[in-house]
Amino acid sequence: MSDTPTASPRRTGDANLVRRSLVLVAIALLAGLLLTYLGQIDLLRRFELMTYDLRMREAPVTAPPEILVVAIDERSIQQFQAWPWPRSTHARLIDRLRAAGAKLIAFDVVFAGPSGGGAAFDKEVPLEQWGESTSPEDKTLTRAIRKAGNVILAATLPEGEGQSEDSAQGSLQAPEMPYEDFQEAALAVAPANVVRDPDNVVRHYWLTLKHLDETYPSLAVSIASHVQGVSDAEVIKGASAQASSDVPANQMLLWFSPLETAAGGFDVVSYYDVYKGLVPADRIKGRIVVVGGTAPVLQDLWQTPMLSGARTEGGAQKVGLVPGVVVQATAVANLLQQRHPGPVTWPTKLIVALVACLLVALALVFLRPLTVLVLVMIPVSALLLIFGTWALNVHHLWMPVAVPVLAAWTTCLGGTTYRYMAEEAGKRRLRRAWQRRVSPEVLQLILRDPTMTQVEAREVTATVLFSDLRGFTTLSALHSPQELVQVLNHYLTRMTAVILRHGGTINKFLGDGIMAVFGDPVPRPDHALRAATAALEMQEDLAKLREETEGGSDVYKSLFMRVGLHTGTMLAGDVGSEDMLEYTVIGDTVNTASRLESLGKEYGTQILMSADTWQQVQGQVQARFLGEVTLRNRPQPIDVYELVGLTGQGEAPEQEAAREAQEDS
Repeated sequence: MSDTPTASPRRTGDANLVRRSLVLVAIALLAGLLLTYLGQIDLLRRFELMTYDLRMREAPVTAPPEILVVAIDERSIQQFQAWPWPRSTHARLIDRLRAAGAKLIAFDVVFAGPSGGGAAFDKEVPLEQWGESTSPEDKTLTRAIRKAGNVILAATLPEGEGQSEDSAQGSLQAPEMPYEDFQEAALAVAPANVVRDPDNVVRHYWLTLKHLDETYPSLAVSIASHVQGVSDAEVIKGASAQASSDVPANQMLLWFSPLETAAGGFDVVSYYDVYKGLVPADRIKGRIVVVGGTAPVLQDLWQTPMLSGARTEGGAQKVGLVPGVVVQATAVANLLQQRHPGPVTWPTKLIVALVACLLVALALVFLRPLTVLVLVMIPVSALLLIFGTWALNVHHLWMPVAVPVLAAWTTCLGGTTYRYMAEEAGKRRLRRAWQRRVSPEVLQLILRDPTMTQVEAREVTATVLFSDLRGFTTLSALHSPQELVQVLNHYLTRMTAVILRHGGTINKFLGDGIMAVFGDPVPRPDHALRAATAALEMQEDLAKLREETEGGSDVYKSLFMRVGLHTGTMLAGDVGSEDMLEYTVIGDTVNTASRLESLGKEYGTQILMSADTWQQVQGQVQARFLGEVTLRNRPQPIDVYELVGLTGQGEAPEQEAAREAQEDS
């Protein structure tokens, strides 16, 4: 028998690692690409918007001091009684603001149509029937607007055709435009529509809207362009420079101020107080004034990402909505400060998702899934959220978080499933390879280590048992092959059961011989004693087999066995060719055990063991020293012993009879 391995099993383990790595990387790439591509579906987009809301609430943004909100609040409604108010009331407000030195006055109120019957306006009057108004109320408001020279009026356009698909909610069939006398007197007229996302939360703002093939800049854009002295197109260009699939070119993301109140951190005064001259002029001078409703009765209230942060004056959590005038003021502030968040490009989103997925895949190559969950998945998810918040707060970039997090979790789930299936397949192969070689208890230990499917050669200390039937070749010439095979299978089954019962491993069958190892693949500190005990029991069981078959086949009566035992170091592992591997043990220890079994023929013994084995079991077994012998191909002589029985036990009658019969022969 050769003392050197015939092949290096390391290549098989390396191949498994490479295969696992490639599969996990493929899963990561597929998850990253698929989730990034599917990021625009409604469910994933809503999830992403939720993460945007969480990050937005952490944004340290303050409302610019140059904006003043004049609120049509509940107090004003109560003072002026029923809404709508006479247009002369608004004219007086404009006069007050002009006199106090307001830089620009914008109304988030649509003065649609001429006044009717003394009312502020009458929506029942058809647009085609509008003519020159004779109402003193309209003339008063027209004069106030013209005299101020800095008033921008709001309109409302129908949404749907030409607008973003996500905000096509409008039931309007015709635009609500200010009465034409007001339009002529005003500095500008601009639509004040509010964009709602699919979950009815306001996160975006129109830059432009279309109606009848004409494009209109929004109210906030018009305000910003006049304040900065630039064209609407320049404002729109700056705000839409980072438009992407997440944010259409005619919209921008809004960055809300922290909501200590529903006013969103803006300086707010009551409409009634300004009307009555109760607000000091220096609080108005040089500021952009946005006039709009905050009273719930006006039904101009909207959900925003900052809603859950709104609080009452007492500090309790406020459950309510944000007025539309605050949305308009926020849009103006974002445009003036150039702080509106911009979405990252699609390649950037893909790179972030792929990096997260590949990190998880790399971890799954070397770590157990549960370890990956605790040490990788939770930190990666937290880091992505932190990274997204940092990008938003520091660089004003909306970095998607939900998609890379979901992609990473998809990679983890897919990789874990693959590893589970691969390990189960490996366990099935392992079970098939070992279940007939080792005991069920040892098999369970081996199954806990899936790497045992291909075992790299390693040095172990164990005891090797060789057994062989005396004169079986002669018996083969005297009996039919069918009878011999039946007898041999019965014999090997009985002997195998004994070996497995004592924790040995059946390495191979050598015709009528058996090679077994004790102490490998599962280390056993008492491997020598186990081997000695198994050898004694094998002889006892063979004697019983001869007695049990009295009157049956006479082959059984002629079955006598020699056993050789030797303890030492050896190489254990998978050896063989590129296409076929076999787990075995090789080395001088194996050769010595085989030659001790053959030497038993010369000494007429049943069980012959080396001094190395005797030293391991001394005091636990009975043995008879036979002398010093020199084995073939072994330069140094060794002491050999005949194993007789266990300590405290005499030689079993079956053993004694078998030994005497063997000696007589």
